[in-house]
Amino acid sequence: MWLWLWLLPWISAVKIDIEKGTDGAGKWINASAEEGLQKGTILLSLAGAFRWPGLTRQFSIQSQDADLFEVTQSGEIALTRNLDFEELCAAQPCNVDSKIAVLPQNTYETIKFSLFISNRNDYSPQFPRSLAQISIPESYPVGARFEISDLAATDGDFLDQEDLKYKLIPDDLFRVENDGERLFLVPTQQLDRETTSFVKARLEVSDPGGKRDSLQVEINILDSNDNTPKFPDQIKNLDIQENLAIGSEIFKFEAYDADVGVNSALKYRIVSSLPSEAKRLFELDSSTGRLMVKKAIHRHDFSSIALKITATDNGLPPRSTETSLHLTVLDKNDNAPVITLTPVFQSIADPKVGIVDENQPPGKFVAWLSVSDKDFGKNGEVTMEVEPKELFAIENGSIVSKRNFDREAKDSYKLVVKACDLGSPKRCSSEEMQIKIGDVNDNSPEFAEPLIRTNLKEDLPVGSSIVKVFAVDLDDPAKFGKIKFELSGDESFGIDAETGMIFLKKELDYEAVDFYKLDVTATDIDGNMDSTIVEITIINVNDNAPEIGIGEFVQISKEHDISKPIASLQVSDADGTIPITLLTGESAPFFRLSGDELFLNSQFDKNFDKFLTIVARDVENQSSFVEKTIRISTSGAISAAVGAGIACGVSAVLLVACLVLIRQCQLKKRYKLYDQISRSGKSGNPTNQREDQLCTAQSIGTLSETGKSSARHGSIGPISGRHDSDSGRGESGSETHLGPPWTGSNNLVNLSKFCNQECLTLGHSDACWLGPQEAEKYEVEVSRGHVTSLSVSVWDETSDYSSHNEESEKAKKINGIRISPKSVVV
Repeated sequence: MWLWLWLLPWISAVKIDIEKGTDGAGKWINASAEEGLQKGTILLSLAGAFRWPGLTRQFSIQSQDADLFEVTQSGEIALTRNLDFEELCAAQPCNVDSKIAVLPQNTYETIKFSLFISNRNDYSPQFPRSLAQISIPESYPVGARFEISDLAATDGDFLDQEDLKYKLIPDDLFRVENDGERLFLVPTQQLDRETTSFVKARLEVSDPGGKRDSLQVEINILDSNDNTPKFPDQIKNLDIQENLAIGSEIFKFEAYDADVGVNSALKYRIVSSLPSEAKRLFELDSSTGRLMVKKAIHRHDFSSIALKITATDNGLPPRSTETSLHLTVLDKNDNAPVITLTPVFQSIADPKVGIVDENQPPGKFVAWLSVSDKDFGKNGEVTMEVEPKELFAIENGSIVSKRNFDREAKDSYKLVVKACDLGSPKRCSSEEMQIKIGDVNDNSPEFAEPLIRTNLKEDLPVGSSIVKVFAVDLDDPAKFGKIKFELSGDESFGIDAETGMIFLKKELDYEAVDFYKLDVTATDIDGNMDSTIVEITIINVNDNAPEIGIGEFVQISKEHDISKPIASLQVSDADGTIPITLLTGESAPFFRLSGDELFLNSQFDKNFDKFLTIVARDVENQSSFVEKTIRISTSGAISAAVGAGIACGVSAVLLVACLVLIRQCQLKKRYKLYDQISRSGKSGNPTNQREDQLCTAQSIGTLSETGKSSARHGSIGPISGRHDSDSGRGESGSETHLGPPWTGSNNLVNLSKFCNQECLTLGHSDACWLGPQEAEKYEVEVSRGHVTSLSVSVWDETSDYSSHNEESEKAKKINGIRISPKSVVV
């Protein structure tokens, strides 16, 4: 039964013949198309050739004569290059055959597709040149043919070559006739050179499609050749082997002419061939008559060829004769079998690689197999085998598996098909295909270690890498074997989901947490997982200074038992080490330590009031320490005698200050106070007083309110803002806290430009405030609160303060008393 279908609307010139076989041999589709269709043109859809066109099928080309078609999985046949009759067709009729495999996999069917290509008039005839000169004797008979075949036009559409039409304009003396590819000039009346010796005409040629060309012809009528050339044989038969080398000589034509001179000189020419396209395979030397191979001759293209040869002399008019050469092309086993392997399931990365999933039963389709040989007879018969034989087999034009595969054992194989013909000697070929085993998720991730332990220092920077966990999934890493890592247990740590590197997210503190236990899981794409435990021990780093917890005041009773501690120092270090504890200061001999407890060294028989400095030093880093001064007393109040002594000392200091200020006002010396008085409101006076206000009693009062004055030699200035009271213990301990001047709660800034290293070391003196000047020295000595002497020194502004000392000649001693620093507490 024949079913006629038409192609898509834009390719209506292609008609499809479909024949369904009733014996299960398959289907045949015959199509015809005119040349000129472009690459990518869809010729037809194979789905229409089936009873149920909606059923999903797979199609693939197993073999084809020329690389002309491609077929999509949906069954559309398209051109892979432009359809050119002259390029594709060596013979007429021109058919291109292919074999197409059709699958669902439970059936196997093939379609033989044949495309007949028809010629289109896409070339114009062309003369070999634009101007021709012809000489013809006047004696040439009327109506006789004068051959001018060397002027014959050629047409790229070789099927139109024999159908060309010629016309000479004007045609009153001559006309043009052609016989196939031979061209003749025919006199229409008797020529008379004396009447007409030169004719100028235009020769036109046209093909069946109306395309044309023209040639300018100049005809010289000359004065004759009376012998025609002759070949020894009118027909010559010759056998030749296919695939003769280019340039090989096949035959030599030898005609003879009874004339002499130029009238006997012959020219040979191939005027036609059968098939007509075979003419292009040969080259004939026009002078020697040697016939040579111009293009390769294949037995599968031409089994026999007939050539018509002419020999023409140079006489006027020229005379010619012809002969025929019949060639039989003998087959030579010059073609090895051609193997085509097409994967049933292709790799996305490389379509030439086949895919077979692991764990599949034997008999799985692997590849389609097609083998062809262009030779004939035994030379074209082929045997095939496949390697490795234990894995694959050839069945009905396909390769199938013989066992199931395990990708984890081996993930790819090399499939080799070998084909040999039966020629002598035989020719063989082979084709390889890589077969990759498709992955199935049949493995779970596995950690290399069930437990991982590591140690970290607590000062490790945030973001640092700690440890990398390793897990293995035997499945394909690009598919089911891709692992994702996750961590739980504490937010101080994170993990790179791809690499398994654990890193620090938050700062560590050994004193807060010294051990972590983390759970790490490795999961594949389907949720299969494994887990491991990571234990992290934090190593302490000495990053904390010692601490002394005892208060600043310890009260004891007068009847305290020295065998019992008076207090616990409560010395500690957050790093866990026990600090070294020392007792310093003048009162240290009165005490001793036992562990963390403070004891008296001896019993006392009167009121006890001592200041003790405690130093706690880090064991590992002894540059890290802390000091604390505590007071240990039998009473929390200051005695009246101590209070009176303090009052006397303060009065003496104020007296010295008054004398200095009065002296300066008398000398009208300009100075500036850069002291910023306490902002707590003790003096109530801002620091931006006018200069004349600085010499008033109010200024003196302000100075006395700022803090207790140091009784250093030759200076009056504030000392530490910490207030102590006389303990009444006499000379037993220093209670004067000198420290750097202008520090403490007053926050005094912007000292005078005269402030030098001595000022910074000993305290801001008059020289710091007032600059160099003549000075008188006042010294005050107080004993138990009573002023016993006074002396004051004042320098004028011509003096060099930095070189002043007690032996200075400019210093003036004034009768007075000295104030001992150890006897004054401010």
